Amino acid sequence: MNQLRQNRPTPARSWIAALGAACVAGCAVNSPPVLTSSVGTAPPSISKIHLVEPDAEKVQRGELYSAIAQELRGRGVEIAEDADAVADFAISVSPSPVGLYASEAGKSDDQPEQIATTRKQRWYDACEAVRVQASLVLYNRGNGELLKSSKAESMGCEGDMPVAELAELLADDLLAD
Repeated sequence: MNQLRQNRPTPARSWIAALGAACVAGCAVNSPPVLTSSVGTAPPSISKIHLVEPDAEKVQRGELYSAIAQELRGRGVEIAEDADAVADFAISVSPSPVGLYASEAGKSDDQPEQIATTRKQRWYDACEAVRVQASLVLYNRGNGELLKSSKAESMGCEGDMPVAELAELLADDLLAD
């Protein structure tokens, strides 16, 4: 009888088990990359793009360049300087508690639209959460017309950016019908 009583869950044991499960679950920061904006359409038979190369000291831009180039080549698109279409891209990393707005808050609009939600640091997070945003734009070289613009974002741990996944989303959207 005493042995049965010792193995029964008590409120303290239940609380400790719940706390342990939360700690083992780890950081709840990571979210898969999602496409947040897509404007325009690329020409249906695009086979060659000039992808603007980043400066050597821009490490994050260099990583995104390599990932986008790989995704485009994997879809049969040649990266060439003499292409009729020019693609440029950007990547930014910001702390997750910082909100992003569609216009200048307090200057042009008292109630600006929030385009990226904030996420506060939580006690059980295993890292500092950051928001990673990437964009890819395609222009007509001849007249400068914007053909396609795509944006994707993700939340994750600082230093663990899903560059390949962001590039895949952006390339998919760029070449979508």
